[in-house]
Amino acid sequence: MNETAAALKKAKEQIVKLRKAMTEKFVTLAQEIEKLEAHLPIEDSREFLVVRCGLPLSELKMSSQFSKKLKGYEELLQDRSVSYDVLRGLVTSNTTVRELALA
Repeated sequence: MNETAAALKKAKEQIVKLRKAMTEKFVTLAQEIEKLEAHLPIEDSREFLVVRCGLPLSELKMSSQFSKKLKGYEELLQDRSVSYDVLRGLVTSNTTVRELALA
């Protein structure tokens, strides 16, 4: 039983670590997209990201909106290892629902 408990503990630690890393990577991606959009017209930056970087249009739209709608919550989202689906839900929800969820 101790081997099973140790394996489960190790698996949990790795999963939490990987989920946190995934959230951090998405936040970093959104920040890079925000920087690019600040230097180029939106149409040009989107074309570059889709054509040259292979970013799916749906992910691009969500990443672009992330900076506008969740700015200031990056650390909270990373600390909680929020999944991509939850991030997408927060970005696409209306302001009231988003504020309630983040509270």
